[in-house]
Amino acid sequence: MASRILDPDRFILAAGVTDWNVIGRTRNLPAGPIADRRKITPQMLQLRWMIDPKQGMPTQAFQVWTRPHGGGAVPAPVPNVTQYPTILGWSAYGWDNALVFVVGTVTITGGATIVAAYSGAPYVSALIGFNVFQIGTTPFSFSGPGIQSLVLMGQGTITGLMGFDGNNAANDPTWQPLEIVGLPVQPAQWTGVFGWSKPQGMNASLMAPVDAALDRYRRGAPFFGWYDPVEAGHPAPPWVEADPKAIVQTMQTDMLGDLHTMIANFAPAKHIEFREGPRRSVARGGIRGDRVFAGSGAGTAAAGQSGGHARGTDHAECRRSALPRHSADDVGPGAAIDAVPRRELRRGALRADAEPPDRAADGAAEARSH
Repeated sequence: MASRILDPDRFILAAGVTDWNVIGRTRNLPAGPIADRRKITPQMLQLRWMIDPKQGMPTQAFQVWTRPHGGGAVPAPVPNVTQYPTILGWSAYGWDNALVFVVGTVTITGGATIVAAYSGAPYVSALIGFNVFQIGTTPFSFSGPGIQSLVLMGQGTITGLMGFDGNNAANDPTWQPLEIVGLPVQPAQWTGVFGWSKPQGMNASLMAPVDAALDRYRRGAPFFGWYDPVEAGHPAPPWVEADPKAIVQTMQTDMLGDLHTMIANFAPAKHIEFREGPRRSVARGGIRGDRVFAGSGAGTAAAGQSGGHARGTDHAECRRSALPRHSADDVGPGAAIDAVPRRELRRGALRADAEPPDRAADGAAEARSH
């Protein structure tokens, strides 16, 4: 395996476990039949990643790797640990190089005490995590994209610090390729645009990018949606699962053309300066896409870029957990996504809907009584 570098300032990935059995029990909804129909389990690990805009759009799909739990790099003593006092008589422990995993032992002598892990200097850098400990001696551990200090917020001591850095973990030989995840492109339209036309999906059975996107939807789409009673006297519309083909087609129609232009014609470092061509109207957090999709029924659908969901005239909605997430910010600051607000008076409430510039006079507000 090639040598790799872990740099959370340029690329960071977060994973979250979702258990639809647990969610279903809170609503008296069974998850088993849905899991059986999709041929998956109710428990899933969902990934989100973020890239420093200066890196530009990747030149090919992501390769997702996996390794056995508990395998890989072995913690070693943390070198050059410095202990020093901070505010309120608390103690901080710092070291030279950021670690992705830290273990140690804390001895508490004065009641419930917090131990917090920071990405850099205590208090002023990002908080990685914290635990609360009672009087006595207890082992602890923290993991994150980069840990460089601990703060003991009370009376006690921390000893036996061990850990490893990102390079130890990234270059672990037990990593195995699992899945290739990317955009639902049409290979014929993306041939020659770096590696984007290549197959995607599970490494054991690669397929066309669109088919891989639909398969990710099958495995990652939500089992249930919102609660029916949003507030007393105002029930929400019934939640139904969105049409995955409509989601993919909306993404192809509204996003992939601009991304193709950007990736094919601009160096990665210049992607942040790219501006979209046609302006798009933003309505209640989503981009309107009122169109009928072939083979998807008579309804209309809209892909909400900023909210990561799809909506249709039948109120269908789903989290686009199976597809790469994008927002209006992805095209860089100052992108040409704007609208002129229109105000509408309905039953004494003021509602703001967005209208495209060509459908509303600049600076005009319209009030209508219903």
